Amino acid sequence: MSRHLRSLVEVVGAALLLYIVVSLGVVTVTVNGASMQTTLESGDLLLGATFLGPRRGDVVIFGSAGDVGSGDLIKRVIAVPGDRLSIKGGEVRINGQMLNEDYIPEVWTKDVTWRAGKETPVPAGEYFLMGDNRNHSYDSRAIGFQRAQDIEAVAVLRIWPLLKVAPVANDSQLGG
Repeated sequence: MSRHLRSLVEVVGAALLLYIVVSLGVVTVTVNGASMQTTLESGDLLLGATFLGPRRGDVVIFGSAGDVGSGDLIKRVIAVPGDRLSIKGGEVRINGQMLNEDYIPEVWTKDVTWRAGKETPVPAGEYFLMGDNRNHSYDSRAIGFQRAQDIEAVAVLRIWPLLKVAPVANDSQLGG
């Protein structure tokens, strides 16, 4: 086999492999807005895995049934089905334990209490999602719990900008 033909076969094979991988459960989405700063910046390109189920602390890509305009939203999973959630005075508690949120970029001053701070169970098949930049995020505090079927993927890798290529970390830190 000639060197050129071999190169062509390798390129076509790589393209076919990439097509199969992407069609079997990988999506890309561009971050739009400030709601996930400083974890993610507007313009970052993320790779998401559709075959992973969301866990507390994951960053997810979802299409909201709420009235939020067009396009996908990107938020962090704060509470999962069956959790008991309370938010009062900027403190998030899951099943009575305080959530340590080192990823919040500034003092949380907007919508610091949800449902009068009362402990609320997360319904089966639903998730409570919030942006890391709480003062600039339109999230479950306003649009409610999000259905599992509306979560399109778990963000796993920032692929743009090239100098910031890195895994998207799960930041689930329950304290005492």
